Amino acid sequence: MRPMGFTREGSLYYARTAPSRDIYTASIDPTTGELLEPPTKAIRQFEGSNLSPAWSPDGKSLAYVSRRHLPEVAGRRQVLVIRSEETGEEREFRPQALLRNLRWSPDGRSILCGRLKLIDVQTGDVTPVVHFGPTDRVRISGTVWSPDGKTIFYIRETLSGQWPRSIMAHDLETGKEKELRQGGISTFGLAVSPDGRQLVFADRSMLKVMPAEGGDPRILLNVHNGSGEVEERDHIEPVTWTADGLYVLFAKGRRQRELWRVPAKGGEPQKLLEMDGLSDISVHPDGRSIAFTGGLRQVEVWAMENFLPESIASR
Repeated sequence: MRPMGFTREGSLYYARTAPSRDIYTASIDPTTGELLEPPTKAIRQFEGSNLSPAWSPDGKSLAYVSRRHLPEVAGRRQVLVIRSEETGEEREFRPQALLRNLRWSPDGRSILCGRLKLIDVQTGDVTPVVHFGPTDRVRISGTVWSPDGKTIFYIRETLSGQWPRSIMAHDLETGKEKELRQGGISTFGLAVSPDGRQLVFADRSMLKVMPAEGGDPRILLNVHNGSGEVEERDHIEPVTWTADGLYVLFAKGRRQRELWRVPAKGGEPQKLLEMDGLSDISVHPDGRSIAFTGGLRQVEVWAMENFLPESIASR
């Protein structure tokens, strides 16, 4: 709540941010792109405060983040929830980690999140992949696993200087890092092909594909017509490849967002669905079901009246 001020009559106006982010699921025909089942709300508890869904590799569990804005909840208010799709049972953890960009490891034993930290899905223990010092001003985004689980790709941006964003590859066995590309990269994420050979990333209004070991990218799609500045609705981000590797899914826009797909070899894109605030899209291993965050943060203006003592209100 943010106070906005008093009126001369003594009423207090204030702004209140209302939780309005929820997790939805939908079903899409992987062959035709037809919407088979429209988006429906998947989580019915703590509604308005759930986001960042991620399907497990076997499709039997859904991990997500729940923000518990309740005074009786002690400790960290961001909760990692792992829900069994078979029984509906939920396990909760409050790890010391930034809970965003959840990515299951290919073996299903851990979840990668935030600033490159691994969370054990059985114990909730946290292990840093890369150690950052207290003075390291580095922004991490676009984290994604290689299909064999040996490499983590991510976008790194150094905030302490005028350094462009870089696509990095971190070898989990050796701990060595390799810069694959520098500059011409948006913060909107990466996606790796099912065979692990290609990366797709965003450059404002363009999707570009490059070899996973590094090299020159090719333009897969450009949604901007080339006239004037790139508008918000033209910003795109890669989501993932389809399981057969034939399409790349991507999201377009900022507030009213759309999910599209484009042939991985190039061609005309196809719109799949749209929703306010659509983000954090996770595709089920069956290739049909998707889970995503929807909804926008709502700011309400309230007035509180007749709560001051009469002697104060009359001054």
